[in-house]
Amino acid sequence: MPVCPSAAVAIDNCSNTPIEDCLVRLKSMSTSPFHPMSWFQRWRGWVTQRQLPTPKPAQTPQPSTPPQELKNASDCNDATVVLTLSSDSHYLVRLQALPVADVGQVQYGFQPAPSGFCPASVFNYETSENLRLKSHQFGLDDEFDKSFLSTIVLVVTNTQIVAESAIKTLLGQAELSNVKSVFLIQGLNKVPEGPYFLQGQKLHQTWRLCPDVYEAFHLPTIYDPSLDKFIGVTVMHDGKLMIPVPSRMHFPKSKAKPLNGVRITVKEVIDLAGVKTSGQSRSYERLYGARTETAHIVKLLVSLGAVIIGKTKCTQFASSDQPTADWIDYHCPWNPRGDGYLSPRGSSTGTCVALAGYRWCDAGVGTDTGGSIRGPATVMGLYAIRPTHSLKLLPGILPIHRDIDTPGLVCRNPDLFHQLSGHMFRCNGEDSKPAWKPTVLLYPEDYWQFWRDNPAGAVMEAAVQKLEDYLNTTRTRTTLSDRWLKDNPSGTDASIEGYLQDTFMTFLWQGYYENFSTFRKEYEKKFGAPPYVHPVIQDCWQHGERITPQSLDQAHKHKAVYSKWLRETILGAGFNVVMVYPVGDYEPFYRDVYRLDPKDRSQAYDWHQREDHQASLGGVPSVVVPVGQVAQPSKITGKTQDLPVAISLMSAAGTDTQLTGMLHDMAKKGYLRGEVKVGTQTF
Repeated sequence: MPVCPSAAVAIDNCSNTPIEDCLVRLKSMSTSPFHPMSWFQRWRGWVTQRQLPTPKPAQTPQPSTPPQELKNASDCNDATVVLTLSSDSHYLVRLQALPVADVGQVQYGFQPAPSGFCPASVFNYETSENLRLKSHQFGLDDEFDKSFLSTIVLVVTNTQIVAESAIKTLLGQAELSNVKSVFLIQGLNKVPEGPYFLQGQKLHQTWRLCPDVYEAFHLPTIYDPSLDKFIGVTVMHDGKLMIPVPSRMHFPKSKAKPLNGVRITVKEVIDLAGVKTSGQSRSYERLYGARTETAHIVKLLVSLGAVIIGKTKCTQFASSDQPTADWIDYHCPWNPRGDGYLSPRGSSTGTCVALAGYRWCDAGVGTDTGGSIRGPATVMGLYAIRPTHSLKLLPGILPIHRDIDTPGLVCRNPDLFHQLSGHMFRCNGEDSKPAWKPTVLLYPEDYWQFWRDNPAGAVMEAAVQKLEDYLNTTRTRTTLSDRWLKDNPSGTDASIEGYLQDTFMTFLWQGYYENFSTFRKEYEKKFGAPPYVHPVIQDCWQHGERITPQSLDQAHKHKAVYSKWLRETILGAGFNVVMVYPVGDYEPFYRDVYRLDPKDRSQAYDWHQREDHQASLGGVPSVVVPVGQVAQPSKITGKTQDLPVAISLMSAAGTDTQLTGMLHDMAKKGYLRGEVKVGTQTF
């Protein structure tokens, strides 16, 4: 977004200095009638890697008078300016005024319409009680600064006449005693309530700029509905990328827009029209331009009102990169939990980091091939789902292998988790199935045996007992490897470990090699040298090149046999089974460890250690459920730290929303701890 980056204005000593100098560029803009969002169409570029001046120490703002003159105004483009209300309160303000009726003359107070930008709040003119409640709601909005309540704009009908005495009484009853000025605006053009900036008689849209302290984001974005495209925003402050976050008050929910105002991040391998998909590869980003289509799953969310606030970092091409040495082209985000130096895992790394770190972020869309969203969610204590496999969900997502790729969802709140799952994964057909009432709780000893002596094991056991209580049943202990031998679905008498030894990695390696063959050829043709990729991807390509058609056919056969057995025999065709298994790191996994070169890492496939691959090969839904935290020693601080503990649930294909609905109900009835916190602590 074109930004005047040096125009960080402290509204703590407002003067009457106009800002005409900064608005000179607006004179060259089209004089044709303004239509909503057309200002995006006049953008020419983005100011990148520019540092906002360090703000003055926080002072009591006096927003009813104009801000100081903008410095270096000649650097401004004709779209936005950055204003500062206090030391930690920065706003991106759109210079083009909203296409609504002008604000009328002052109705209360002695301040004239400001010649500079001043924060203001728009309210519909109603009763004093409604005004009081709405002002309280505004205060709960994390985009809101109390300075916005110093100037109020009341939306009235054409026929309403509001006397100054009535306004004074209204403000007193609404407990808004600090209001300096009140203006009126006719309500013919509907103006969403909430915070704006007022300049002259014009209202200007604003976004609060939130610092990305955990370095989760690759590119912040703002959506342009008139073009159905996204615009990348690059504003820096104190060395951190700033994320533009709109006020929730501007997005009232409705039947048509049930997700209005829900702030969602998107993993970098998912396409957004108007910006590049880099795959976290500098070579890939160099070769290809901005995407022209938005991924199907994101289009769906946007159509329901969701606000996409940016693309988040991930491992290169959603691989198994481990911090820190494997992250070469871009730096790995920071895990907010514990001592701050734990690995955030991958590949949907930034997606989960943003949810674990920022209250102003509500949910994240990632991907999951072999645990890509479930792994990070586990170590950061978040709700996450890999849905039933469906090709309908995949358009616009950078592929690894379409037979095992899915999008994924991560949330802090189980209620929102269920709501979003219902909207995102409805195409999997859950709505046509009868209500899901699981009566069998499978407890696979294959996995649980390794956790009995682990400190997290007791927390997991307590969670399983609560699950038993909720379902009014007792766990059914089973050993899947023994059950496989008994059922002999392959007809070969092979163990499950032997039968699946090469299956998942064959898909992974072949997918990486084939799906990026065009990239390799086009890059070398254009630049005269092969593209650089991370060692993990180099290793995948080397293995993938050796995959024969016969090996791939065998992998397809083995996957089909396993999937049928898991879906029909283990999880049952009657949708009455849920399987619970442990997930997570056995001990703290740090980002400052030097690991083996990828080619020297063990390629042996231990089925007992890869519980996350069951859902990937079976194509069934799997959720991560945060259930508590456990004290673990920190090698960084020398003290103990509380780390998240989670379990995972798996159910029959097509029961995605039934599974998330069960979690919603468990939290409501006290069987789960519910919403998780942001920061070092999960609960």
